[in-house]
Amino acid sequence: MLVRNANGCHSDSSVAVITTMLPRPAAAFNADGAILTVSSPGTAYQWLFDGFPISGAVSINYNAAMPGAAGTGNYSVIVSNGYCTDTSSQRFVEVLGIDKAIAAGLNVYPNPASELLNIQGNIAAGAELKMINASGQIVYSAKISTETTLFEMRTAELPRGLYILHVTSAGSKSITKVSLR
Repeated sequence: MLVRNANGCHSDSSVAVITTMLPRPAAAFNADGAILTVSSPGTAYQWLFDGFPISGAVSINYNAAMPGAAGTGNYSVIVSNGYCTDTSSQRFVEVLGIDKAIAAGLNVYPNPASELLNIQGNIAAGAELKMINASGQIVYSAKISTETTLFEMRTAELPRGLYILHVTSAGSKSITKVSLR
């Protein structure tokens, strides 16, 4: 390498260049109902629906059941580690609606709710309940220890807004839109 100073003097020198190869991220995701979660860490994410970017879907989670979401279809995600990117394979995700909750024998009331949300039906021991906000974050979760026909969920501490109630009981899954006021 030839180096010159401000006076025009120069000298030859050698410079050692050290290259570090960073691993390429392995893009993959899990689907828990309509909640999609990247399973390999990265620094940036972009969710795709049928191969096209979903506007604003740039976090580690994506809720395909929220109002305005893409819904049922083929999803994939681009994961970046700041230097390299990888795109996961496409996966079909079915978004269940409120009719599926009713078909599963669940009645969720009142809706909208303010202090208390009742989930009525055959709820098996070991059933899992999750309340998910518009950002795809789980803001409430519970595991039912004994079989019941009515579960009362306190909602007073949750902010107003639209949520998805995800119930998994005895092998069946249901998703219900819930409004809190």
